[in-house]
Amino acid sequence: MFLKKKELIIDCYTSNSFAYNYAKINYGRHYIPEWFKKTPKIANKEMTIKNCPGIVEYYTKSIVLPMWCEFRIEIQPKGSENLVSWKGSSEVVIDPHIKEQFDGFAEEDGYNFKIVSPWFLKCKEDIPFTYTQPVWSQRDTMFNLVLQPGVIQFKSNNQTNLNYFYKQTDEKQVLNIEPLTPMLMLHPMTERKIKLRHHFTNTDHFATPNNGLLLDNYPEVMYQKKKRLFDKIDKIEKGTYDT
Repeated sequence: MFLKKKELIIDCYTSNSFAYNYAKINYGRHYIPEWFKKTPKIANKEMTIKNCPGIVEYYTKSIVLPMWCEFRIEIQPKGSENLVSWKGSSEVVIDPHIKEQFDGFAEEDGYNFKIVSPWFLKCKEDIPFTYTQPVWSQRDTMFNLVLQPGVIQFKSNNQTNLNYFYKQTDEKQVLNIEPLTPMLMLHPMTERKIKLRHHFTNTDHFATPNNGLLLDNYPEVMYQKKKRLFDKIDKIEKGTYDT
């Protein structure tokens, strides 16, 4: 007898009505690009990219955070007084990191541009997720804004902010991002089926530093304190808490 694997539940919280009503975090199978669907399997007697299973599985095994509004970014050329400006059809919060935090990577003309996501994710289990840029859905912007990849978990961390790297050039760069453009691909490092649950909240209760649980905001200290705290919560609640 084979036991059915338990679903991994991801609770998705937002106080942004546009994100909740029109641009929910969803399964990647809903975001396979139209250009890919329309590509024939054979062209000039050669097999095309349509035959690549890696692209299909990249979407079908993921969950996607889509853009919740129309968004325009203007990266000014070198020598300009301002680095970058932006405008959204609804509220978009930008909170970039200072250049000195990643100077070894950025070098002379590289900068950070962080879009604060309206979504906060919660998982009862410490399951890691890969955090990558949906390049197959971003042909027009992927060379200008590069999402910084990583691995994240949503047991003690709940934010899904979009940290980008961009480089100033001699030319002005104007980027237009349409609503529902996939902005973030998350792949769970588990074979279990993912179940998404969406919640609309009146306040950003997850947006406070350390989710309002701890004062420390230094990464090394914060990580250890959070781990000890959530180990204690697990022991008390036996994994049944649902916040």
